[in-house]
Amino acid sequence: AFALSVPEAGSDVAAMQCTARRDGEHHYVLEGTKTWISNGGIADFYCVFARTQPATRRPDGSADAEGITAFVVVATSPGLTIADRIDVIAPHPLATLVFRDWRSPVSQCLGEEGAGFRIAMQTLDIFRTSVAAAARPPSTSQAVSPRSVPVMSTTTSPSMPRNAIVVTV
Repeated sequence: AFALSVPEAGSDVAAMQCTARRDGEHHYVLEGTKTWISNGGIADFYCVFARTQPATRRPDGSADAEGITAFVVVATSPGLTIADRIDVIAPHPLATLVFRDWRSPVSQCLGEEGAGFRIAMQTLDIFRTSVAAAARPPSTSQAVSPRSVPVMSTTTSPSMPRNAIVVTV
């Protein structure tokens, strides 16, 4: 699950208050809250973004996006709790995650320290199209025939919705 939004700033990535401080040479300690996390509480792993360096303030008072780092977090890690399940009409659950003294080996950084903003934006660039398509009313959506997509393999499973097909290109 992609854990970017924070209660204080919503989707203003640069204004996030979730922090990760270095603890010796080999660890970070993550503190803070993430909210509106899709698949929160059921995901096995989270990609969590936290500030590893204080934000620099611009003349207008806004924060810059430098100093944000991405971490891979195992859902069962000590220090991570699901604080709230958010009830919405959505095809997946949303939750609020709280990190208190969550310890991360440096090896769980995703990319380089400070490269988290770039990683987040590249990921959002990919997902914006699918989110926009899913938001369209069914009456205006165009059906996609399996024959119109170059398919190497398809997968279905009893645990998937009845009409779901996962396409691997």
